[in-house]
Amino acid sequence: MRLVVFSGAGISADSGLATFRDSDGLWAQYRIEDVCTPEALARDRDAVIHFYNIRRKELLSKEPNPAHYAVKELEQYYDVEVVTQNVDNLHERAGSTKVLHLHGEMTKARSSLNPDLIVDIGYRAIEAGEKAPDGSLLRPHVVWFGEPVPMMEQAKKIVLRADILIVIGTSLHVYPAAGLIKYAPGNIPVFLIDPDEITYSERDVVMIREKATCGMELLRDILMEMLATEPAKKVEQTEPEQMPLSVQPVDDDISMPATIVFGDIHGLTFWKKVVSENPGYRFVFLGDYLDPYGYIETEQLMNNLKEIIQLKKDRPDDVVLLLGNHDLHYFCSDMVPSSRFDFLIAEEASALFRENIHLFVYAYQVDNCIFTHAGISEEWFLYDFKGDATKNIAEQLNNPTPEQELSLCRCGEARGGEPGAFGGIFWADVSELYEPLPGYTQVVGHNRVNDVCDHANNGGRIIFCDCLFYEKMLSIGQLSHKASCIDRE
Repeated sequence: MRLVVFSGAGISADSGLATFRDSDGLWAQYRIEDVCTPEALARDRDAVIHFYNIRRKELLSKEPNPAHYAVKELEQYYDVEVVTQNVDNLHERAGSTKVLHLHGEMTKARSSLNPDLIVDIGYRAIEAGEKAPDGSLLRPHVVWFGEPVPMMEQAKKIVLRADILIVIGTSLHVYPAAGLIKYAPGNIPVFLIDPDEITYSERDVVMIREKATCGMELLRDILMEMLATEPAKKVEQTEPEQMPLSVQPVDDDISMPATIVFGDIHGLTFWKKVVSENPGYRFVFLGDYLDPYGYIETEQLMNNLKEIIQLKKDRPDDVVLLLGNHDLHYFCSDMVPSSRFDFLIAEEASALFRENIHLFVYAYQVDNCIFTHAGISEEWFLYDFKGDATKNIAEQLNNPTPEQELSLCRCGEARGGEPGAFGGIFWADVSELYEPLPGYTQVVGHNRVNDVCDHANNGGRIIFCDCLFYEKMLSIGQLSHKASCIDRE
């Protein structure tokens, strides 16, 4: 899951760095217009440069505090990105690997003419008359009042993709940065850590009234408790090294052509290597092609989906493309928006799915083996979808009546739907699949697992395959007709 931390001066205050907004802070000693504006630099360059030289020297004497280290520690469990209003480097010194500075960086200077010509100066002073490589005078690499915030668009993209947002050490008074919280998806949790009561009426937030250090350590423990599994392996967003595939048998017997099943894709690309190394296989994609867990460039993400679609066009009889909830919410009005819905790609994704909708199916069936994105419970199929268990299941799911279309997109109580409801084939939660459709073996994604695993009850069986995140897939119907877990070792 992608966790975004939006930090302000309060997190650095616990390290002893003076802030502007405190009653005894920097604004008690300096006026904004004297040190924090382009006009101040033009009017009294020496005073402005001296002010930032002092602050840079002060930064050298300070250390990251437990709040910074708590943010870093969460990288073991989440894909953490930090967006900070602070110009210090305490997040980086604590070990955070993805930090975006909205307002610049104290340890850098830049050209007075070209804002993109940046020089790393560390903690040393900018000398009087010191020049940038282009011959202009050096100035602090800091965004001053009245100047545009060049990193704002990138920050918006980061917040738009968040699954969890933490706001820490900022009063949400400094705009445009304070407006970033509005870009967080409406269905994600937002935690606000501040010792003072902050009223924010535009959405629900979980308020933790503590200073940064105490509040962040408390929230770290809460977030760790929210995880149902051990720390996840980081997603590699580039092609993996050439690694051999090892096959570990699973006790099963499914009679069907040799087939490799890919769990939820979410932008991952190493399916290409598997396809190229197994030319005689059929390939079933269980859906959820977009909305990655880690940051992927939009062009790369969309190209990956286009390549999967092209594979289907090139090998129409060997490739099956299912749809998932993270696909349907881009073009189906009946689908409840899922986490990580990306407004930035919505128009392009909708057009791509609609143009190629004839290549996708809701369900795929070979004899008594059924493939869907999330799974079929007996309760949902018989009493909500009102299907006929004596007829071909996939044909019914792929050709629903208008009433059944609503049922297909049903989000059950376990995933935030109506009380007592069971999720349809795009939303079924593992807790709703305790009694699967009897008489069938199902192969599903959606519910993430560390490895291919199964559940049998009620005369039915479900094999859970949403483990592509861990570089594992399911292989069915090899020469021995055994189902196997393909692992990369």
